Amino acid sequence: MRCLTCNGLIPPKFKDVIKWESKAEKSELEYDYALVRKTARMQCPTCKSLHDYTKDNITEMNRLDEYVSVNPSSDGRVRSFDFNKLSLPPPISH
Repeated sequence: MRCLTCNGLIPPKFKDVIKWESKAEKSELEYDYALVRKTARMQCPTCKSLHDYTKDNITEMNRLDEYVSVNPSSDGRVRSFDFNKLSLPPPISH
């Protein structure tokens, strides 16, 4: 995924890029999930811009994306891909 601000690559790893308001963390293991849902954003590790998790944003971030090999010892004959739910548009709310 690409940042809409700096065009840097955002690896879709939840623990590294999803941020929410610190008040949502009541303790190490207890959260205010309503506040987490309300304030969760994807943060670019390069420029620290925060992006709302909307269909338009995710679609555009994926449109700008590209395959990047992260295994320097690969022989190039086999390619594997890694993506997760962060790469998908959010579900439709009713």
